[in-house]
Amino acid sequence: MKEYQKKSSDNSANHIISLMKIIYFMAKKNHSMKNFHDFVDLAYELNVPDLQQGPIAYNNEKSGKELLEAISKTIEYDIWEEISKSPCISVIIDESNDISTTKNLIVYVSYIYQGITKTRFLKICSLLNGDATSITNILVDLFKKKGWEFL
Repeated sequence: MKEYQKKSSDNSANHIISLMKIIYFMAKKNHSMKNFHDFVDLAYELNVPDLQQGPIAYNNEKSGKELLEAISKTIEYDIWEEISKSPCISVIIDESNDISTTKNLIVYVSYIYQGITKTRFLKICSLLNGDATSITNILVDLFKKKGWEFL
């Protein structure tokens, strides 16, 4: 009985990993999560082995967004870990408006990790007012939440 449970558990894990790979691909290529179901259907039709091991689950837009959030949090955690080990960092910001004219502050960080200079997207923050004080407060709060202190 335990062998069956282990095999079933492995199949489920592999199924989720395949779905996460699809989500990651979609995010990198800027595809809408509304198309997640279509991508999963295509992978199923192409006989992707880990999607063939039972019924397809988690192939809807809501599940896709949840999987993307899990991936995003993992990537963000890794970036903060690397930043914390860097001897120096620089912050690059840009203000942008989305389609609904909501102001956003896009934050990138450049740092050195294991002798390699990296520039990575860090966060999009809502911006009510684009003045210097508001932008500074957002950046200080972002870093304070991660345990960084400023003079």
